[in-house]
Order: sequence, then C-alpha cells, then structure tokens
Amino acid sequence: MRIIIAVAMFFLSTALILVGIAERTIWAPEETKAMAITIDAARPLVIVPNSILKLHSGTPVIKASGTGKVFVASGRESDLRAWVAGASKTEIGVDAKTKKLNFISQDGVEASADPTGSDLWRTERTGVAKVSAKVDASSEAAVLLASDGLSAAPSKLTIEWQRNYDLTPSNIFLYSGEAMLLLTLVGNIFIFRSIRASRRPRRKLPRAPHGPRSRPKRRESSIPKRGRRVAGRNYAWLPASLVVVGLVSGCAPASTAVAPKTDSKTTTVSKPAALQLGQIRRIVTSVATIAKGADTSHNSAQLLPRFFGPALEMREAAYSLIKRSSKAPAVETIYSSPLTLSLPAATDAWPRTLMVVTGVSKKRLPTLLVLRQMTPRLQYQVWYTTTLVSGVKLPEVPAVEVGAVPVDKDSAYLAETPLNLTTIYGEVINQGSESTSFGKFALTGDSFYTQISKIQQDQIKSLTKAKLKYEHILANDEPLALATADGGALVAIYMKDITTIKPTKRNSGITVNALEQVALGAKGSIKGVVSTYGDMLLFYVPSVGQTSKIKLLGWQAGLLRVKSL
Repeated sequence: MRIIIAVAMFFLSTALILVGIAERTIWAPEETKAMAITIDAARPLVIVPNSILKLHSGTPVIKASGTGKVFVASGRESDLRAWVAGASKTEIGVDAKTKKLNFISQDGVEASADPTGSDLWRTERTGVAKVSAKVDASSEAAVLLASDGLSAAPSKLTIEWQRNYDLTPSNIFLYSGEAMLLLTLVGNIFIFRSIRASRRPRRKLPRAPHGPRSRPKRRESSIPKRGRRVAGRNYAWLPASLVVVGLVSGCAPASTAVAPKTDSKTTTVSKPAALQLGQIRRIVTSVATIAKGADTSHNSAQLLPRFFGPALEMREAAYSLIKRSSKAPAVETIYSSPLTLSLPAATDAWPRTLMVVTGVSKKRLPTLLVLRQMTPRLQYQVWYTTTLVSGVKLPEVPAVEVGAVPVDKDSAYLAETPLNLTTIYGEVINQGSESTSFGKFALTGDSFYTQISKIQQDQIKSLTKAKLKYEHILANDEPLALATADGGALVAIYMKDITTIKPTKRNSGITVNALEQVALGAKGSIKGVVSTYGDMLLFYVPSVGQTSKIKLLGWQAGLLRVKSL
C-alpha cells in the first residue's frame, strides 16, 4: 500500500510541475496586444478615453506620430475634458462590430490652447515626429494628444497593451510539485529501510511455560501488533500527506486578497482627490523656482504665473521696501522640499484648493502654502504663505489619495464661519479678555496675538498726546478652507491691520519706526499717519459641538504702506 501511495505522489508531483511549466510557456497569453488607427484631418486635440485604455488587460503604451511637434499627456478624464471644453477635438472610440478603433471629430466654438505644462496632467511627454508614453490606466485616466494645441494633432495612433503576466499560479504548481516530489523521495527512503528491517533473520525463542488451560479469549484489538501486521496498518505517511495538502491548499491565486479592516467612523468622500502626489510635487517645485527668481531680482512681474491675491500683494510690498533700503527685511524663502503635508481638495469642480507644508528643517520653521486653481486652463497659484508657529501640531487630515472636502466660507458646520474670523479675532486683539469672543480662541502659544496686542498697548501708553485707532478688517472675501479628519477645517484668511495716529495738539508731530520711515519717505508727519500691515493667517476651526477652541497655526505679516494724513 505504501508503494502505491508513493507512486501516486510521484505522478501527482510530476503533473504539478508540468502544469507549472505549461503556465509559463504554451498556456501563457501573448505579451502584447496592439490596436492602431490613422486619423484623417485630425483636430488640434485628440482624446483617448479611459474606456479605450481598458479595452485589454495590461499597461497601455501610447505611440503617436505625426509631422512636427507631438505631445502626449495623461490625466483624469473629467479634468481632461474640462480643459478641452468646447474646443475642436477628435475622440477615439471602438466599433462594436469590427472591434477596431474609430474616431469622431467635432468642431468647437471655443479657442484651443497649448496644453504643455498644465497642472492637470499626471504625466506628459513631448517629442518631434513621434512619442511613446506608458500610461497608468487606473483612477479614471485618459490621454490627450496634440501638437501645439493650434495645428492638427498627430495623425497616427497605436495603443499597445504590455501584459505583465502573473507567474503566481505557475509558481504555486512548480513549488507544490517540487515539495511533493521531495516528500515522495523522503517517504521512499523510510519505506526501503522498513522493508529491509522486516527481512532480517530472527532467532527462535524457547517456548514459554504453559499457563492454565482455561483462559479468557483475547480480542483482536488486544493482540500486540508485531511483525508484518504492523506494515499493513502503518500510517507514518499520513503526516507527510497532510503537509503536502496544506502546502497546496495554503497557496492562493494572486488575485485573492484579504479585505482590510475598515473603521466605521471613517468619513468617505464621494469625489476623488483633484491631484496626485506627483502633480503636487511638480506644482510646488515650479512655485519655488519662480519665487526664487523673483526674490533675487525683486521683480514682482515674475511672480504672476504662480502668485495671486494676498501672497502677491505682500511680496510686491516687500520688494518695494527692499529697493528703497538695504535694511528692509527679506521675504520668506519658499522651498520645494521636503513636503510633509499634501492636502488637495476632493472635488471635480473649480475653483480648486491645495494646501502643502514644505521647507521643514532644524534651522527654520516650515511654511504652509495655500494654492488655488480658478479654471482648468489656469495654473495653481499661491494665495497665502504662512510660517507655522513653533511647536504647533497640525490636526489630522485625510490622506493625499483621498483629498479633503472644500469648506464654504459661510459654512454653518464650523464653530465660527471663515468670513467672521477676522472680526472676532480683531476684537480679541483690541480688547483682550474683555472681548466676548476671548474664550473662543486658544491663545496660549499664539505668538501673533502676543506681539500685536503688546505693540498696541505700548503705543497707547507712550502716545498720550495722540489719538489712536486700530482696525482689523478682512482684506480678501475669499477665505480658503479644507476639512480636517475630525470634521473641523484649516482656514486661511487675509487680515489687514490699519493703525491711524493723529496728534491731539497743534505743532506736534507723529514719528514712525525705521521700516515705516522707508515706506513713508520721511521720519513722520505733523498731521498724522496711517499704517497698513497685511497678515496672512492660518487657523484651525473645530466643528460645531466640539470642545476644542479656534487655534492660530501659522502666520506671516508685513508692512504694505504708510501714508500721511
């Protein structure tokens, strides 16, 4: 019986090995699948939808050729269509009967443009006459073909699907067959030794004395097992067989995966993140490069492609002061790395918001940038730059792959609406603990509040012969906010501090500090002065019902202008 089992195991192991070899050779699918099409009278833009990229399994490789410049980009299909919008385009499809590629051209009413360098593209490749680009078809990816966005797009298109054949099933058969073959060999060695031991010569033992003639009859189960009886019921092969069965049954196909445990409290976002990490890195690198060039030449015109709103206004003011005096403070440098936080908006609409933390180092505090893309064809532009407060801990935010839900500027789900933050925070600066909003803010460690309130108190004590007026106003009615993981929000606002100082007596004047003298062009004024400072502030605002308070996470302040009354 043992020999029969050994023979069966040998044939089974041989069969498993042969199946494993066949999986790699005669049963393996073709390595590539290709489909080609020639586009007659192509429009300036050609769209290859996600459905075409997924016609076959494997990684699609786009090969486009034409005369002159050839441009190939990949991005989320909805973003790609938003960029193309109503411009003239050609869309690639597939014929239901012939299963071959076809195309449909459509004339548009909107102007086309050069798609090179758009922040919407996940990957892009440019060449002369021909371009080959591998595309990740996941996450609703589509492809855009063009030349310069004005001339006709490349006329020849080939899509090749490179199939990365999964060798896991083949490995399972090969390893299982080899393991079973090894076990068969080991089992045969033990069987051979057992047979040899059973054939040894035996001495005839003397007959034992007889006992009483009447003795109880032995049952079959009580008879000691010895000699060749044991060979018929030897189950020593059973553990080895169980091991083989365990090896075979324990191997699972590559497509089988254990579902990860999910937290029932996790908030799911219906819309995907607007950007991937690779896109964010390119955007921040571009911002840092442009800012470095402008900071060196003190030319604010160089900032226009990547800066807008408060960030642009404050840098223009800083450049103006630097040109007038070498003692004026330098602007904060923007670094492209390392990125320690990347938080894109989870949306498919515009405008879109992006928050990143960059420039982390032992020698400097990190910077949080708030960027916005107004329309599909515009680039992301920096609206706010804030330096994080020393030792501050940012709240937990969604992963970059998930993205954060945009929060409306008048959202009623927050403890305080973003539009009202400037008003109540300004009251706290002016009135301190007497303000009705004093208890809403976590002021411990708030360096901005400490500095501004101290400056105002010192001025009130020293300028006894002058009339002072402090205003804190919302200078931009577009606070940008993204939701955090706990239902709160990161809110960036632009506040202007306007200080008006008038002398109360005739023939008395008001002097200003050294930096304000540079902006004013004089040491002071006998009629009084109005100083305006810009403050880009980043707050964490909890949701309604939370016990935590509003907290300032980062800020940047700078002198904008000083004028005489």
